[in-house]
Order: sequence, then C-alpha cells, then structure tokens
Amino acid sequence: MPNAKVLSEKQAIVAELTEKIQKASAGVLVDYKGITVEEDTALRRECRENGVDYAVVKNTLLRFAFNNTGLNELDDLLNGTTSLALCEEDVVAPARVMSDYAKKLNDKFEIKGGFMDGKPVSLETIQSLASIPALPVLRAQFLGTMLAPITGLAVVLKQIAEKGGELIGINSFTLDGGEKEVAEAKDVLSKAGATYRNVYFASDGEAGRLTTSVYAYPTTYVVDRNGNIVGQPIVGAITSKKQLASLWELINEVIEKDAGM
Repeated sequence: MPNAKVLSEKQAIVAELTEKIQKASAGVLVDYKGITVEEDTALRRECRENGVDYAVVKNTLLRFAFNNTGLNELDDLLNGTTSLALCEEDVVAPARVMSDYAKKLNDKFEIKGGFMDGKPVSLETIQSLASIPALPVLRAQFLGTMLAPITGLAVVLKQIAEKGGELIGINSFTLDGGEKEVAEAKDVLSKAGATYRNVYFASDGEAGRLTTSVYAYPTTYVVDRNGNIVGQPIVGAITSKKQLASLWELINEVIEKDAGM
C-alpha cells in the first residue's frame, strides 16, 4: 500500500490531468512504443510550436482522470505505452501533429483514439481533423471559403424537403441573433444562389461553445428535432461521394425515426 506522500503525489497528478482535460477543446491518445530521444525531442518541439500540451502518462492515473471527466469510454485504450496530446484553443492541432508523426515513425507511433468537446471521437474523425490546415492558414483561407459557390445546395434542400425534413444553418457569426451578423450570413448565401433558415442560440451555452470551437471550418452535424446529435460529425466541406453518402445515411436515419418507421 503506498505511503501518504506517494498517494498525495498521485492524487495531485490526477487532479492536474483532470483540469487539463476539462479545459482542452480536443485531445489525442498515442502509443509511442520505442521512439528515440531525438525523435521525442523533435516531437515535443513541434507540439510547443503548435500550442499542444504533450506528455507521457501512466494509464492508471489517466483512467482516474477520464472517469472524472466523463470519458470512461476511452478506458479500453489505456494499455501499453500512452502519451496524451491536448490543446485548449485549437481543436485541430493535436490530431494534425500526432498524425504527422504517426506517418513519420510508422510502427513506433500509433494513434489510439481521442476526444473533442468532451466526447470520444472515432479514428476516422481524428484523421479528418488532421487533414485541416493549421489555424493561421485556415483563417487566411476562410474568406475565400465563405464566398465560394455552394454547389448543389438547392438540390439538397429540395431532396430533404421531399423527405419531410429541413436544412437549417448555424454559424459562429450568428450566435446570439445579432441583426448585423444574420444579415451578413444571408448576404453570403444569396450571392451563392442559395437560401435556408438560419437559427441562432446563446454563445455561452453548450451548442455555442461547440460551434465556435471549430473556427467556422465546415463541419456538418445532423440533429434530430429533440436537439440530439446523430452519429459522428462530418468534418470538412461535403465534396466527395463518400461524404455525401454518409450525410444522407444520417439524414434518412433521423427522418425514419421521426416518422416511427
């Protein structure tokens, strides 16, 4: 049985991990196996440059921290060697940096899983996040993205309406229902030849924090009439047949449940 000093030290580590996880917008778990000191030094330097908090952690202590933060679903990943990459400001950075090193180091470095906005996410979602450019690049690209044509949106609107559903728009600029911001959002849509109903909610609520955490990068959530998110978010613009098929699968699931089918 550990003495009082050792127990106190472990409790302090768990408390610190719990606080970091609660503050983090995203986190990624990694099995780092046998990387060299040189490789580890380079990785930590890149993490610092990208605002990522990276540390090797003991599975037993991290399990307590996950239990404290409602991330018990990640307990099964706590085997072998484990390191944790966290970031408070940039939801993309941990996935991007860890994925880059997973490619460089092959079997020495493997992503186990992760979380975003306090909820576990799939490896597919982590891979999608990893493909998003660094935040400064993303911000530079954003204006062009907003003004780009919204291809095929009118067709999607019509098809959803025929199934008894409705597409609504929510973005970080119309939170709290500011008249100027709503007008600007409508203007962007009209220039692209498309319209849909824009809704808004409080920026300091759970949904508001979720919206702002992705920095307005295209992210699609399918939500039922009770406000429940269905399935995994689709990160990035819907540009491929696979993404579109995934979107329609989720839409059909919501409509069928709503109709009692």
